[in-house]
Amino acid sequence: MSDPAMEAWSACDDPDRVRDFIRHRDEGTEVRASAIAKPWEEGDEHMRQNAGAGFSGKPLWGGGASTWIKYVAPKHAGKPAVETETETTPVKEVTQPSAPKELVTPKRWPVQILYGMWGSGDRNADVTMKLKELVEEKRTWFALTPDTMGVDPIPYWQKSLWIAYVKDGVRHEVRRYENEHILPESFYGPQDANELTKWLPESRWKAEKGELQFHADNTATGYGTEGLPQWQAVANNKMRITWADKRSAEYVFDYTWSSFHEEGNDRVVYRVVP
Repeated sequence: MSDPAMEAWSACDDPDRVRDFIRHRDEGTEVRASAIAKPWEEGDEHMRQNAGAGFSGKPLWGGGASTWIKYVAPKHAGKPAVETETETTPVKEVTQPSAPKELVTPKRWPVQILYGMWGSGDRNADVTMKLKELVEEKRTWFALTPDTMGVDPIPYWQKSLWIAYVKDGVRHEVRRYENEHILPESFYGPQDANELTKWLPESRWKAEKGELQFHADNTATGYGTEGLPQWQAVANNKMRITWADKRSAEYVFDYTWSSFHEEGNDRVVYRVVP
């Protein structure tokens, strides 16, 4: 049954990750599928026509204009109980399915929204309190629409949202546009190479061939790793690792900073160890 509250449903909006998202059971499951920000009015009716009037599933979507959605069935689910003809024969107890994969929560600095102005030209509305609710309290993704913001200062015009916030003592300003999907990681995740440099040390990451733990002196250690690889942040979501054999490669983080893969070789993937 489709339901955004179930952790077994995940979504992928990154075309570079789609192949592995489809082929590998646990790939991309840290990104939950979500409710549709602006549901299609006839959608529920069509679902009931195809699935039956008693179908109670809810529509799902990702965070982009096109998305891939996956359901990961629990492993080792028990067989359904079989009803017997006599009341005296006991019915075999059904084994409960295993719990869905636990979500990974990347490290986050405290964030304080200073103000949010929503509109166009000289027609703007102060949505600071609404932003504080979404970003500071709920820490959830949201679609930038008049319904979400609770006000439409200039109907039928394309609007934008100007946001000022403080994170780790540093003031940031950013502009986002109507109908964009805004993720909590937009605020809490690293915004530049300097923040990634402070965010990465002492975190542990695991791949098929071993583990890596990053240190503040720009070295890394881990199981299956020879020598002391050197690492350097080159962007908010990219770093360069120089291995002990002098081979150098760049690695790109996904947009939740819960995994990274070698640029040009998405078969080499490290995932954060919570």
